[in-house]
Amino acid sequence: MKKKYHYFFFVLFITSNLILAKTSYSQWKVTGIISNPGLSPCISVADNNNFWCAGGNMGAPMITHTTNAGLTWTAVSTNGIFTKLFCIWTKDANTVFAGDAGINGKARFYKTTDAGLSWIVLDSIEGPTASFNGVKFSESMPLFGIAVSGNINGCESPNFIYKTKDGGNSWTKKELPGFPGAATMTSPVWRVIKL
Repeated sequence: MKKKYHYFFFVLFITSNLILAKTSYSQWKVTGIISNPGLSPCISVADNNNFWCAGGNMGAPMITHTTNAGLTWTAVSTNGIFTKLFCIWTKDANTVFAGDAGINGKARFYKTTDAGLSWIVLDSIEGPTASFNGVKFSESMPLFGIAVSGNINGCESPNFIYKTKDGGNSWTKKELPGFPGAATMTSPVWRVIKL
C-alpha cells in the first residue's frame, strides 16, 4: 500500500511540473493562419522571415508566402500551375521550386525567380498517377539539389531523380533503377543521398 502512495505522489509531482512548465519546453508557437492549405501542405524556409507553403486540392493549387516569420501570409499566383502541389523548396526570397501531384496523367516541376509572380515548367512526367514528390537543396553545397518524381500507384511506370549542380538553372534527369512505385522524400532513396 505504501508503494502505491509513493507511485501516486511521484506521478502527481511529475504531472504538476509538466503542467506548470509546459511552455518552457515548447519550441513551437502559432504565428499566423493559412487558409485552405489542403490535406498535405508542405513548407520551406528561406531565412528567418521568408517561408513558403504549398498544397491545395486537385485542380486548385495553393501557394502562400510570408515575409514576417509567419505573422501574415499572402497568397501567391498559381497561374500556370494546374493542380495541388506535393513539394516546395525555396532557395531565397525570390527563387522557389515546386512539384505538383499530377492531373490528367501529367505531373510538372516548376520554378519561379520573381517570388511567384510567374512560374515556368522545368520538366514533366506522364503516367496515371504521376507526381513530383520532393525537392531539396544541400545546405553545405547550395548549388547542389535533387528532386524526385514518380508514379504513386503505378509500379510499372518509372521514377526519376533530377540533379542540379548550378543552383537549379539546369537539371539532369535519370531513371531510378530498382525503385518501383513511389519514390518520396521519406523513401530509402533520400536516406542514401547525403546532401
